[in-house]
Amino acid sequence: MDAQIHRQLASLEVAEMALRQNLHGHVQDATTRAHLERALAHVREASLSEEGANARSVNQLVRELTGMERFLESLQIQTDGPLRRS
Repeated sequence: MDAQIHRQLASLEVAEMALRQNLHGHVQDATTRAHLERALAHVREASLSEEGANARSVNQLVRELTGMERFLESLQIQTDGPLRRS
């Protein structure tokens, strides 16, 4: 691994740690949390790409993240719905 790639991976690792620290800092605003979570996913994918792994394209990652967010929202709606009586 050449020095430039090593430096880039180190920078991505620092960025990931900073994002995690902010997320664990009990972010109150839902929009801020969503942006931080999305940024973390992109940083992780960039790390994979830089390491030579088969990283997803930005568009593919966004589609998959959006699908997962919709799925989680649907679960939230189901659990927040009216109580069912047995």
